[in-house]
Amino acid sequence: APRHHVFRVLWNLALNAVQALGRGGGQLVELEAGASADGPFVEVRDDGPGLPESLGDPFAAFVTGRHDGTGLGLHLAERTVREAGGRLSVRHREGGGTAFRVALPARVAEPPRSATRLRASTGAVPRVLVIEDDPGLRELVVTALTLRGYAVSGVGEGQPVLEDDAKWGIVLADLSLPDVRGDRVLAELVSAGRARHTVLMSGAASPGPLAIEPDRAIRKPFLPSELVALVDALDVGRLAAG
Repeated sequence: APRHHVFRVLWNLALNAVQALGRGGGQLVELEAGASADGPFVEVRDDGPGLPESLGDPFAAFVTGRHDGTGLGLHLAERTVREAGGRLSVRHREGGGTAFRVALPARVAEPPRSATRLRASTGAVPRVLVIEDDPGLRELVVTALTLRGYAVSGVGEGQPVLEDDAKWGIVLADLSLPDVRGDRVLAELVSAGRARHTVLMSGAASPGPLAIEPDRAIRKPFLPSELVALVDALDVGRLAAG
């Protein structure tokens, strides 16, 4: 499994932790990123009810502590991390709750010329707007781009965006928004000088005639890493052009 699949594992662990609070009355979910002697890690902690002591190996297939669970979520997560060269572990927290740690081996290599490095040298951080009515996907995209170093905002409808006067470096819009087509939103923003670059997201194989030809288009479903790479390519071009 490619290493970028680990991002999806972390996302699912965080969602599971939030759901655990609702079942057990907890109030806290924490994410910590750090480094140990074995390499970098990310830990997801909660103060929920924790895993039942009688559960056994939580990563075994078809083992679950939830009456509505399949027992495959943690099993697949552990396998994904292991295939990426890392290790997923769990510990019980004193006072209640669990802590899942995703540890990956350090990889020391000179990264390619990227938008992140160019922004570091120029101090330019583009404003990115994500227009997506699916709240889960919207939050995933916003999180992925924020972790990459972009200044990101997310909204669920297009009309409110057209009614304000904010300007954006890059705008990503879903084609099928509940109030107005995403390509129309992009076209109006570009026409008004409020968007420099545009990305259209769509699950349609053939979206038909568009109000604007976007700078980039991406077909759903996509991996967060694929979208980040696409936005990086736009940003590198922007910075290189000065």
